[in-house]
Amino acid sequence: MLKGLALANLDVEKAEKGFQALRGAWLQIGTCVPGQECYSDQIHLMMLLVLLCLTIGSMLCAFGFFREDKDEMFTPLTPQLVVKKEAQLNMRFPFDTQEENFEIHRMDGEVLCRVALEWPDPFREGSSSNAGVLGSFKIQSAKGNSIAIVKARQHSAMGQSLQLCRPTAHEYMTDMFAFIEPEAENRYCIRHRTGYPLLTLSGSFSGPGLHVEGRNKDSALICELKKVGEHCECFVLQYVDAGLVIGGLLAVLLQSRMLERTAQVAEETSSPEQGQLEAGASAPMPHFSGEAVSPASG
Repeated sequence: MLKGLALANLDVEKAEKGFQALRGAWLQIGTCVPGQECYSDQIHLMMLLVLLCLTIGSMLCAFGFFREDKDEMFTPLTPQLVVKKEAQLNMRFPFDTQEENFEIHRMDGEVLCRVALEWPDPFREGSSSNAGVLGSFKIQSAKGNSIAIVKARQHSAMGQSLQLCRPTAHEYMTDMFAFIEPEAENRYCIRHRTGYPLLTLSGSFSGPGLHVEGRNKDSALICELKKVGEHCECFVLQYVDAGLVIGGLLAVLLQSRMLERTAQVAEETSSPEQGQLEAGASAPMPHFSGEAVSPASG
């Protein structure tokens, strides 16, 4: 029995000596002894760390500068009005006019496009009122060809009552390109029919302090409309669809015109009824001569 205990103690001592030997070898490999060339492993580790940092930095730059831009995936609303040659397009936009038909000019006087306001005729067969259209602005080229239509619909999805459409071969059929939805007071967002934001218009849309700014999804200023003297001037930066900007501003103007028209129609409708009530109240009661016949005498 004593011999067995001695052998067991020897085995434990051998195991401890083996563990200490392995630990010493590991420490000798991981540490540098003065006068010994063992810096190659450290240099390799530093190189790997630097390479990893460079890889992460290049990936972040790629995501920041080469990200997918969905604006280029959509065909513009009016390709003929995309600003290409000049650094920015300057035009006179009579946004505060009360005329239903007007023209938008370049600063040199050249006609950029024509605008015509149309109200539906409910008594006309095939009229746009049968399709739920309450009013529309037609944007025409200088030659009179329709290039875009701004519509206000009555029976449409929530938030899509104001629409920017492309004209089609049929007079009363259009291809919806985008819709305008109010986000806050004096703030409107133009979204593609897929829901992607294209342009945000905000500012003062009426009065002597008329000033509207248009920004893209990155909050960069790409267009501006403001009152300069007696005229309203607007600029659109290069590579921006001026037709989209004009259509968005016309949508806000169409909403304002519809509110004015609704108030006018309500006033005209209430005036005859009020006149009839006043005439009925002031008219004398009918008077019949003779004595009334009692039921008993009949």
